[in-house]
Amino acid sequence: MQSGHRHIRRININATPPNAIPCVNFKDVNSLVYEEALIRTAHHDERDALMDIWKQVFGSDDAKLFFDLYFSPQTCVVAQAVNSPAAPAAMGFVFPVGSLELPGNSVACSMIFALATLPEHRKRGYAAAIVEKLIAMGNETGRPVTVLCPSSDGVFEYYKAKTPFREMFYINTQVHQNPKCATSDSIAFPISPQEYNQHRCTLLAGKPHIKMDLRAIEYQYRICQEFGGALLKIQSKCGISLAAVEITSSDTALAKELLPCPGADTEELVAAIYKLYPKNKFITRQPAVKTDDSVNITRFGMIYSSRPELYPDLGQICLPWYGFAFD
Repeated sequence: MQSGHRHIRRININATPPNAIPCVNFKDVNSLVYEEALIRTAHHDERDALMDIWKQVFGSDDAKLFFDLYFSPQTCVVAQAVNSPAAPAAMGFVFPVGSLELPGNSVACSMIFALATLPEHRKRGYAAAIVEKLIAMGNETGRPVTVLCPSSDGVFEYYKAKTPFREMFYINTQVHQNPKCATSDSIAFPISPQEYNQHRCTLLAGKPHIKMDLRAIEYQYRICQEFGGALLKIQSKCGISLAAVEITSSDTALAKELLPCPGADTEELVAAIYKLYPKNKFITRQPAVKTDDSVNITRFGMIYSSRPELYPDLGQICLPWYGFAFD
């Protein structure tokens, strides 16, 4: 799973809890400055400290929703710097998210999320060490596939350079200006996570994708509501389409997952959503196919598997679909 030399600092074994490992390097031992740290699962009483890391690194106060649903010592790994032992210096989460659906195969998978290091503790190898432990935790619970969604090109390059993750999931992103100008006989209305999940499975059947479990869908339902949107069913003459909508600013809406039914026109679907959320600008993310305009296709997610045969075949026309980011 890793190349190069393994870097281990000596630490006092009497001070090392049984769920901790020394800080390690995934690849180039000379590329980072190291300090001793314990890489261990989180403690229940560290929730506030970890939410503070979230706020400092991601610049938002919306951690409570995620922590309420996903935080536990079984899902969170932290780096505790020996020279600053009062609170964790970095964190990362791993949790079951559903399954990777491939032609003729369905494989349980985990998602890594919210990998974050406080600014004063960066470039010490903590994040790569946390990722290694998170992958191991997923494998130990019978999930040989781990996925994640980097937040930027820089983070993509970090994972490519320092971890065994590879690019695998893509999206077609489109920007729609003044959707009120488009006509639509389609009707959009909010639905429950259970109904969304049911239709999502139908729309993505036969395509390589992450089949989100119901807890992940429920989290998206709450996030959409938190940001003024909803999980939507769009009824048109072609059938049922889906959208997960957030309001990102006073004049912009984001369909973080738009799943058109066969034959549906994207502009018509956006016009239907506009009737509920009259914004001047709509951004949509939807599954990409190789016939799409390549300008609109961007990398979105990454994968690591302890079983190489589980990597999807990118030669097929439908590129693998990650689904909603946990943003």
